[in-house]
Amino acid sequence: HKFETGAKYIYRRNRSDNTQTFYGDAEDTSTQFRHDTHIAALYLQYLLKAGRWSAMAGVRHECSRVAADYPDGSAEGFSKNLSDLVPSATVKYKFSDSNSLKLSYSASISRPGISYLNPAIVEGITSISYGNSGLNSARKHDMSLVFQHTGAKLTYNIRPYFRLSSNGIGSVQFIDNGKIVSTYANNMKT
Repeated sequence: HKFETGAKYIYRRNRSDNTQTFYGDAEDTSTQFRHDTHIAALYLQYLLKAGRWSAMAGVRHECSRVAADYPDGSAEGFSKNLSDLVPSATVKYKFSDSNSLKLSYSASISRPGISYLNPAIVEGITSISYGNSGLNSARKHDMSLVFQHTGAKLTYNIRPYFRLSSNGIGSVQFIDNGKIVSTYANNMKT
């Protein structure tokens, strides 16, 4: 029996100052943008070995916060908090030193980036675009069965697997008052 535990913390600070210079009668534009991302995670994993059998079960809890603002007041700031549980499990049987069979399940997440979340509206003559601060982390679930042979001259794996995602981040477009509106939603399924 073996237990493993751990923690991580990531802090990302991003700053940009965007200036556009126009010639002629148009005024120059300037936009300041700041955003910080905090990610904290804890994980716990249990491992078991018993003869030819081994097993692992684990879970990771991730919390993240994205906070963005426009110091020059050109747009309204926003923030998003996400909390995700990410499980995994594996069972393995060794037929011999060179042949084994493993059944595994794992989940993974993909957090929406700042451009997906930013609700600032960008409007042109024929189009409008904005992010969606209501997005959640996209989740994938993988399940696989792996037969592995390790030989002196030949090593190979046979791995049928299944992957499911029901809330991936995808684009959404529709027409509103004659303009094409583009945004994002948790609408992708694979």
